[in-house]
Amino acid sequence: MKANDYEIRRALEQTAEEIKPILMSAAVQAKGLLARRIQNKGFGRHYTSRSYIALRKKKNLPIQFVNLSFTGTMYLGWNLPGATREGLKVRGFIGGSDDETKNKLRWNKSRYPEFNELNQEENDLIINEFLTPNIIEIFNKNIGL
Repeated sequence: MKANDYEIRRALEQTAEEIKPILMSAAVQAKGLLARRIQNKGFGRHYTSRSYIALRKKKNLPIQFVNLSFTGTMYLGWNLPGATREGLKVRGFIGGSDDETKNKLRWNKSRYPEFNELNQEENDLIINEFLTPNIIEIFNKNIGL
């Protein structure tokens, strides 16, 4: 039995709605990968201020690369998943759970626009190992396969 246009559209609509929690979960996983990499290896930026480097040394913090971890509170508060939907376009994200974290994220994004971007390996892992299988499963369920 071949699905008609209405059934396909209904399956797409249902899939778009059901994918929101999956994208929220993927955002949490992606943030975990990203935070671990930034804290352990940085993201390609280096500290240049001698006084800030001296302060970090005094506090026994890494100075080899920018890791956006002075107190660590930004990473702790960066834990609020969400999802938006416009038509069939669904987006998952993770934001700050309080104003201090939101401000730190905004400030760091203005200084380092690339800091919260997954690298290719992280992106492939999230897409191939998590998103694709779950999206296919939901769509197949909704289309009746």
